Amino acid sequence: MQRRDGLRALGGLAATLWAGVAPQAQTMTGATTGPNPGPASGPISGLTSGPYAPADLALAAQIRDRALTDTRALALVRELAQTIGARPAGSAADARAVAWAQQQLTALGLAQVRADPVPLTVWRRGPGSAELLAPERHTLVMAALGNSVGTPEGGIEAEIAYYRDFDALKADTSTRAQGRIAFVDQVTERSRDGAGYGRAVPARFGSAAEAAKRGALAVVIRSLGTDHERIAHTGAMRYDDSAARIPAVAVSVPDADTVARLVAGGTPVRLKLQVATQLNVAAQSANVIGEVPGSDLAEEVVLLSAHLDSWDLG
Repeated sequence: MQRRDGLRALGGLAATLWAGVAPQAQTMTGATTGPNPGPASGPISGLTSGPYAPADLALAAQIRDRALTDTRALALVRELAQTIGARPAGSAADARAVAWAQQQLTALGLAQVRADPVPLTVWRRGPGSAELLAPERHTLVMAALGNSVGTPEGGIEAEIAYYRDFDALKADTSTRAQGRIAFVDQVTERSRDGAGYGRAVPARFGSAAEAAKRGALAVVIRSLGTDHERIAHTGAMRYDDSAARIPAVAVSVPDADTVARLVAGGTPVRLKLQVATQLNVAAQSANVIGEVPGSDLAEEVVLLSAHLDSWDLG
């Protein structure tokens, strides 16, 4: 999405999920759709000493326990994902999600529920395909990365210049990528805290710019997932104004493994890539906002936010 899409996140899903807890957090007497956990089951770890009033710690423990047992947040996520479905910013589904979020925040008892309009310029996906031509013929599961340009009519056919990871691409001072399709085989390491994704995501953001600086015609990356399904993951990428804008796509993890196997065989690997996209399409969306009024600190603000929109493949 384009730069103004960052504003779009402020009216997002986190506020909706928070709303499922916050009204009860004020009194802890409101009805819920899940079982009431009753009194706090234990103190908040790490907060048993210091400048915290016992009553505040007890209330925090109640909020924690309610979040672990109340099923309302999961029900909201399920309804949003399954009833409305994929919600690219500025799409008809996005507009339905905005209306849905206002209804939900109102039903949850939040105040000042509203939708602030936000004009956008958005990126839209068209049809695409990727096919290995040699030394084996194999159709790859692919998805264009967000903001990618398309290929010329008829697509691009070229030999692959293989890089084991993003660092290898950045370190390349040769002409190996020139006139070829760069393939960046950055593996996302599985981790509980997102660290593996954090280390891998620069490959998605920056591979097109780095490959273009080295004369590549296009760039293909391994999907930034730890799954082993033939599913291609999308996500945003960016260009560098000092280099050409080349098509950028991701292929599924098993298909990336196939490419790596063929490259290891020592025979040149050829790929045909076709991508259609639309850039800078004028659109309109909105930030959905709801408030939980405070008491003694009512003039101060705690802001929770996230995306209400989603990628089109979601």
